Formats: sequence, C-alpha cells, structure tokens
Amino acid sequence: MNETVIVIVRGLIGFFSLFLFTRILGKQQMSQLTFFD
Repeated sequence: MNETVIVIVRGLIGFFSLFLFTRILGKQQMSQLTFFD
C-alpha cells in the first residue's frame, strides 16, 4: 500500500513540476495566444 502511494505522489509531483516548468518557459509564447490555443 505504501509503495503505491509513493508512486502516485511521485507521479503527481513530476506532472505538476513539468506543468509549472512549461508554464514558466512558455510565458512569452502563451501571452500571444489564447489559453485554449
């Protein structure tokens, strides 16, 4: 059970860190596009 929770938590952390990373890098490009583009 604990190993499953650890895997899920690591996956979520990886996903959110990747999301924040792309948001920070893509801010200049995102400012020219709408959110749904």
